[in-house]
Amino acid sequence: MELEISNLRAQISKSTSSSTSSTEQISALENKLDRAERAAGAAQRELADTKKNLDRASEKAVKDGSERTSAETKLRTLTREAEDSQSKAEESLKRVETLEKKLTALNNLQRESDGRRQNNERDATELRRRLATLENENLRLREERERARKKDASA
Repeated sequence: MELEISNLRAQISKSTSSSTSSTEQISALENKLDRAERAAGAAQRELADTKKNLDRASEKAVKDGSERTSAETKLRTLTREAEDSQSKAEESLKRVETLEKKLTALNNLQRESDGRRQNNERDATELRRRLATLENENLRLREERERARKKDASA
């Protein structure tokens, strides 16, 4: 019996030490579980922060893309407007050149017309002078004929 008691005590001692060892292992495992849960929480927060940052970055990229697209559209529009303005300016310059040529031609025609008018006035003055001379000559000849008729009639 003493042997059995001794065996039982040894078993109890083993069980107790095994139980103590198990308790220590459980405690260690609980500590590891607690650290793992804290690490998982931190990882979840970091994941949430990363998602937020990624969303912000995506939104910013979309916004930048929109702004870039908008800027490119504005650039194309302004380029087209500049080209239109350039072509209109070139057309206007051509019209100005055409009008200047017409103006030069009209000035030449006016000078020629003025020259002809002056010649016509000189000719008209000359013809008036000749008409006056011929009228005077005609009047003188009529008077002579009248005198000659009166002289023939009296004689």
